[in-house]
Amino acid sequence: MPRSNALSDPQFKPFPRLPLELRLKIWDLALASARSGQGVCILPPDYKSGSIAELVVENPYTSLLGVSADARRVALKKLPWSRKYDPDTDILFVDKHSFYKFCDMCSDDSWPSLVHHLALALSATDRGLWLPIAMKYMPSLKSISVVYPKTTGISDVSDDVIPPTEEYMGLRKLTEDEMETYKIYADYLYETHFGDMPIIWTKTASEHVHSVRVEMTISSREYHVPCWDEETESLDLLFEARCFKTLS
Repeated sequence: MPRSNALSDPQFKPFPRLPLELRLKIWDLALASARSGQGVCILPPDYKSGSIAELVVENPYTSLLGVSADARRVALKKLPWSRKYDPDTDILFVDKHSFYKFCDMCSDDSWPSLVHHLALALSATDRGLWLPIAMKYMPSLKSISVVYPKTTGISDVSDDVIPPTEEYMGLRKLTEDEMETYKIYADYLYETHFGDMPIIWTKTASEHVHSVRVEMTISSREYHVPCWDEETESLDLLFEARCFKTLS
């Protein structure tokens, strides 16, 4: 097999028989090209800087961590514990503790205008008009992900999403099966000027992401957000369901 084909073939069977030093060198080279993958920046609830330069991706994840023992050994040895946040490729994660602070920063600071990929914790998805108002200042926004605390069983819409703190991490998309079997429910009283309104529902993850998109679309109509598509009268954004993936 030609050298170029051998390196690109995922079923390159002679690879495990190569000398250990050579295998580690190959994984070292692979890691160098894999470091530019999408990471996750957790927005601190007490973040005060007006500059994007202070935001970091902690414990950046790479797919090499799950390939083999050799690849994992190289990745754990060479990967940095943190790197600067890249708004073009990385995902900015916002939970209910940092949500309102982030919305304020969108109008007060310039750096949110650079954000391409935003992720909202499940418990931050019912914040009404706040995000559409903030989106007026986010011309670069391309995707919004709803991050769930788990992928099986059932979760309360108010459940917190706890990011891993001591493991390499990333955000993976829910599988088709998880989208249809994992459920989210709500059972609470919503305060209005006319009294308390009971909110009771159960949705699959697929239905929930769709409802978030619909509600956000309705709320965005009057705010002239940059991502609004006049032709389709909808948000020109990708909506996804995700969860944290870890590998100790």
